[in-house]
Amino acid sequence: MLSVFFQKKGIASVCSDPAGVHGELQDMNSFLSPGMRLMGRVGFARKFQVLFLLFILPLAGSAWFITKDYRNKLEVISGEQSGVRQLLALDDLNVELSAQRDHAARWKAADILREPTPAAREAMAAVDAGIPRITKALQGVNTVLIQESAPADTMTRYKALQAAVTGLDTASLRTVGWWPDGYDRFTTVLNLVQALREQIAMDSGLILDPWLETYMLMQLSTQQVPDLIERIGRLSSVGQTSVASGQFSLQSRLQMRDLRGRIDDSKEQMNKAASLLLSKLPEQLQPWADTYAGVKQVLETELKVIDDGVFGGSIKLKPEEFEKSIDTLTSSTSGLRKHSLESLNGRLDYYHESSNMEFIPLAAVFCVLVAMAMYLFACLQSSIRNSARGITTLAESLRDGNLCVEVAVQGRDELAAISRALNVAVVQLRTSLLGVNQETLRVGDAVLTLTAQSSGTLNEVEDQQQQISQIATAATELAATSQGVARAGLGERSSPPPYCRAEQSGQSAHHRQHSATQPALDRNSRSIGASQRAGAANSVGGGCHSRHRRTDQPAGPQCCHRSCPRG
Repeated sequence: MLSVFFQKKGIASVCSDPAGVHGELQDMNSFLSPGMRLMGRVGFARKFQVLFLLFILPLAGSAWFITKDYRNKLEVISGEQSGVRQLLALDDLNVELSAQRDHAARWKAADILREPTPAAREAMAAVDAGIPRITKALQGVNTVLIQESAPADTMTRYKALQAAVTGLDTASLRTVGWWPDGYDRFTTVLNLVQALREQIAMDSGLILDPWLETYMLMQLSTQQVPDLIERIGRLSSVGQTSVASGQFSLQSRLQMRDLRGRIDDSKEQMNKAASLLLSKLPEQLQPWADTYAGVKQVLETELKVIDDGVFGGSIKLKPEEFEKSIDTLTSSTSGLRKHSLESLNGRLDYYHESSNMEFIPLAAVFCVLVAMAMYLFACLQSSIRNSARGITTLAESLRDGNLCVEVAVQGRDELAAISRALNVAVVQLRTSLLGVNQETLRVGDAVLTLTAQSSGTLNEVEDQQQQISQIATAATELAATSQGVARAGLGERSSPPPYCRAEQSGQSAHHRQHSATQPALDRNSRSIGASQRAGAANSVGGGCHSRHRRTDQPAGPQCCHRSCPRG
């Protein structure tokens, strides 16, 4: 009911304001006319090609954006993996430098006599043995940076580190004291290592990692764990002399207390980051969780040993025990840092494969849909072209008068329906014209028959006219004979002459014969006229119609009144 109401209302509004509707249509036509003229220049099938082009362009743009997002995601993951590889190479250098510092601190703590003790010689040998490993690790970092195409900032920091590494052998350290010159030399190098680590993390995009677990692993491997390792190393470097001597100076005690507090701060920061990671830990990172639990237990145990043996009021630990605890702490935390980097790399591999597994089905489905769309468009265009060609062929055959053309029709669309209707129309028109042709042939045969009959009747009439003419001639001769007889007969003038009566009798007979044959002649004339008109209307075959000139007015005998005695 509502639809009927609105339809009536719309019709009423159109009828009440035809000028406005006409104006709107005119505005719409003026708005669409440029496009209509442009589309009118191309064929019907070309219009669908233009439509397909307008359809495929946004589709191609969408595909380009999807592919671009996928490439950007892979580039981010690849950049982060490149950074992890650089950090792993730098981690080896960091381990060697930390060990070199510990060995140098032990050497300086034991080298208190003019002649080196066996412990001092062992420490010096460890320092000299560490130089080739440091050089090799430094060269490995350089190789990895070059392979990964590290940015200029990273290479600048590496060159600064490379220049600072020199002077860490026993020959260079022999000329300086451990505190503060030797200590500062190692501290500067390790600070440059940390600066290079942070630069690599920034340039590779690790600090902008989009996933929680990988971001926390990056934080642990580049910030919290290295900071904890550095503070443990500083504790070892500063406390080695005090433990070896068995007593603290006021300065060394304050330094040791401060470094011990900093270790707790670093451990607390590491535990917070690890707790957040453990709350969102995937199943694949369970080995890292086990490693972290072991390192946490080692930290608790060894730090308690150091606290009890060093900070309990007097130094109870022997140098060997202190060095063992420091080595255990350093090795466990260094292992956690390396395991964190390896877990980070493995997790990035997982996201790389996951991105591929997400994109490959999407790309496959997209390609299949595009291929199907192109195939269906080709089929649609071919179908429309064939249907339009059939309609055009039928229309041209109708224009040329050729009714023997019939096109094959496929499909059930509107164009196919038009083609079928045109085929049926051509067949019906051909059948109708064949029927008209047959009827025309029948009419022509009837006309020929009537013409033949009329010709026979006309011949009979002409024969009758000849007979009548002969009778009239005989009557005239009889009248002349009677006139001669009359002239030779009686000479009485009072009564009409006999030959005049005979002449009058002949004329009366002639007029009666003429009146009797005149209706037949008129009927024959009308039949011949009708036959001629029917023959002219015949479109199939024309018969040869003879034109007859009718001379149905015989020359009757003249009344020879001058021959009458009264004339």
